[in-house]
Formats: sequence, C-alpha cells, structure tokens
Amino acid sequence: MLKYYLLFCFAFFMVDKSFSQTKDTIDKYVEKAMAENHIPGVAIAIIKNGKILREGYYGFANLEDSTPVTSQSVFEIASMSKQFTCAAILLLQQDGKISVNDPVSKYLDSLPSTWQNITVKQLMNHTSGLRDDWDEKTGYFLENYTDEKMFAAQKKVPLRFKPGEMFHYSSGPFDLGLIIKKITGKTYAQFLEERIFKPLGMNSSFVYDNRRIIPHRAAGYVWNDSLSLLQNGYDISSAAEARGDVGVIISIPDMIRWDAALKNNRLINAQSRKDMFEPGTLNDGSYIGYGYGWFIQPHAGHLMVEHSGGFRTGFTSDIMRFPDIDLDIIVFCNQWSGISSTRIAALVDSSVRLLSKMQSRKDPDIPTTKSLKELFENFLSNPTADSGMYKKVFLGEDINGIRGYLKRFKDFNLTYIDSINLASNPIHIYGEEISKIIYYSTNSGMKYVACCFNRSRKLVCIIPDDDY
Repeated sequence: MLKYYLLFCFAFFMVDKSFSQTKDTIDKYVEKAMAENHIPGVAIAIIKNGKILREGYYGFANLEDSTPVTSQSVFEIASMSKQFTCAAILLLQQDGKISVNDPVSKYLDSLPSTWQNITVKQLMNHTSGLRDDWDEKTGYFLENYTDEKMFAAQKKVPLRFKPGEMFHYSSGPFDLGLIIKKITGKTYAQFLEERIFKPLGMNSSFVYDNRRIIPHRAAGYVWNDSLSLLQNGYDISSAAEARGDVGVIISIPDMIRWDAALKNNRLINAQSRKDMFEPGTLNDGSYIGYGYGWFIQPHAGHLMVEHSGGFRTGFTSDIMRFPDIDLDIIVFCNQWSGISSTRIAALVDSSVRLLSKMQSRKDPDIPTTKSLKELFENFLSNPTADSGMYKKVFLGEDINGIRGYLKRFKDFNLTYIDSINLASNPIHIYGEEISKIIYYSTNSGMKYVACCFNRSRKLVCIIPDDDY
C-alpha cells in the first residue's frame, strides 16, 4: 500500500509541478494581452475534469480608486447572459408554463403580421429573422430608454428573412425576458434571482440595476484610438443594460458554480440540458451552429461549446468548453476588447490547435482547394444558384451576411495552412462524423476558414473565424 501511495503522490506532484509552469505561462500571456489591448482588469478560471486548475485575477476593477480585481469582483458579461435567459425558459417549460414551440404571439401583444409565425425556440436560437438592435449606435439606447420603447422600435424594423429560414445572431433573447415577465408576473431580474442565482448559491450574481448597490462592481472602459487613452464605457439606458440578452453581472466564482450546474440535473433536467447543447435546425432540416444560448461547432480540432459577450459599456467575456477533453475556460475583462480563451486553452492542453502556431505547409491537395475556391466564387457570382447547399455549408448563416464578408475583396482567395486528421476520433455533430478539418487563410473579412469533411470526403460545413 505504501508503494502505491508514494506512486500516487509522485504523480500528483508531477501534474502539480507541470501546471505550475503552465500557470506562469498563462499569467505572462494574460499580462501581455492586457498591455497590448489596454485592458485594465482580467479575471479567468480554468476548469479541467471538474476541478478548478486556476483562478487568476489581474489588474484593476476600477482605475479611479485603483481597486484591484479579486474573486469578489463583479463584471458585466453582456451576451453571455443569453444562456441564463434560455435556461430560464427551459425551467418554465419544465414547469409546464410554456413550450419552446409556442408562437411568440401567445405571450406578446400587438405584433407585426410578419412575426406571427415566430416561435419561442426561434428567439432562443436566432432563427426568428429579427435583426440585432445592438448594431444601432449608442444614441438608440438613450432614446429608447424603457423596455416598451425598445420593443416598439424593434417591431418597426423588417425581418431579415422568414422565421426559420436562416440563422442570424439577433436581439431575440431580449423578447424572451419580456415573455418571462408576462408568464410569471415577475421581472426578468426577480425570476433569475429566485430560480437560478439563489438555488445555486450564486450570491454575487445580479441583473443590472444602476440604482442597486452592488459590492465590488467592476467599472467598464473603452480604448479611444484617436486620443490614445482609456475612457469610461459608453452610457446607455439602465433598461438596455438589464435586458434578457445582456443583463447579467457576475463574479468568477459564481460563473464556476453556473458552469458546474450545467453538467448535472441540479438546475435543469437532463432533457433540457440535451436541448440546450443540441445544434438547432431550420425549417428545411438544415443544421445551425447554435443551440439555446450557446454556439456549438468544431474549433481548434475539438467540439466546442461557447459564448462570448462584448459590451459598449466597457466589458468583454467568454466561456469556452471542450467537452471531449473536459476543459472549460472563463474570461472576464473590463474593456471593450478582450483576450483569447482559445489561447489559454491551448496553454493548458496541447491538443487545442492554434492556427497562429501551425506551421504552414505546401498544399497536399490542390484539387480540393481549387474546388473550395470555386464554391466561394460561384456563391458570389450566382447567389441564387443552389442556395440550399450554401445554407447547409455555412450552417444556416444569413447568406447576405456571408456574402457581405466576401464581397469586400474583389478576388477572393484561399491559402492553405494545415489540416487535422480526426479519423480515429471524429467529431459527431450536425448528423455527421467530421473526420478531417482543413484550415485556410483568406483575403476577405473572414480572416480564416475551417473546412470540415466527413469520412467520405463530403464537405459538411465551412466555419469562418477571425483568429484562433
């Protein structure tokens, strides 16, 4: 027994020593990224196999009084809030008070005729056809300073497409917050506090309220390029900051509690969790790369479940999960410019491949590259031809949006970088087994693309990415 105990201790010591060296590397990366991106404060968590490997706190939560970032610091997480809102809808479905297949018109009044076929599910997975009102300039959210005004303004804008036809990231989860209030008679903030925050012991989690005294609230900042200085984040109405698509403010320890709760039945049941992390589908059965509040797609050689948030009030955030290696990364920043969760993941686990670290090689399959380039060119020159195929390849993404990226450059080009062979451990997603991913750089608005193939060399999907 003593021998086995000593062996265990030695193995534990080696893992601990190894991660200690990794921790130093992570700290150096974070500090370098903070300096390069003018980020005052950062908080991170690294969870591996259900254990917290690292909680890191860097810089300042508030520059005016030099308050450091600590485990108590509370950050706005912007669009990461969507996963909480979707979980709230799933809780109400478990209560029998709503179905995600219900039409939105069952709960919201005075809707345009074009909204009549929008379902609750389509608000959750961004297939409703709604636009994203966060594309509006900051003044929009000062002018529309109540839920009622924002909802009225949203209804005046035409849909991008018929409900269920395509995927377009939108402000639909704002409407989910209104539905929660209509069903329960409680505000979005009250419902989250009663049904999610308190049951999970998340005592440093809130929905934004500018009048509420929240201890250790981090201040948000924006870098002004023209003046080369940090400034306070932009002012918008309190109602806009408290919406169901952006409203949650939270500490890292509470985000860790949330992350853990989504791996068991403590909050939502097994069926709800399955639905949350299942890629959605369009009316024609095509898959999209999004579930309920989560992007779900191949990334860096693994299946990735992720959502980030970026807020003009001066914050960025990200939660990135790699289920096959049981690695989760959480990052909060109090600047409207963040740092890469994937780069942190790659420092922890070498199987997370970074494009910037791949050694560019001579293209071993020129015919495949040529056929992919022709696909893009045909897409640009004749957008109506076989549009269903393009929709499937781009995971239901709004075709006009993709075309806009590509049209910024007259002569679209693909440059081979590298590939990953996954034949021995394929990624099961979109009803396929992805066994090979080929990475290219482009000269367009989409800096890189990952082209995913099944065992039969059929192109399953193309995933744009700015950087890995």
